[in-house]
Amino acid sequence: MEESKEIIKGRIGKAPRLSYTKKHQTAICRFELATEVKGVGVTVWRKVVLVGKLAEHFMARSKKGMSVFVEGMERLVNFINEEGRQIEYLEFRGESAAIEVN
Repeated sequence: MEESKEIIKGRIGKAPRLSYTKKHQTAICRFELATEVKGVGVTVWRKVVLVGKLAEHFMARSKKGMSVFVEGMERLVNFINEEGRQIEYLEFRGESAAIEVN
């Protein structure tokens, strides 16, 4: 899969969640973003992840329903869970984010 940066725009679904890694205490902000497919009128939900200071700043200013822009790359995440099942999903790793001001 070829990786290239893109900018996505959408509305935050559930309230963003902030957590920290155990080893280095790095901030991780996760949320779902409802995006529209142009010309089709279909809503696609995307899992978005922000890391570090960006995650902390975004978390302090964002809430459910806000319209936001996120620049980054989509990547495939796969792992084997405790039950031995292989889990795969797409995740959008944001490098920058902005809240749309009306």
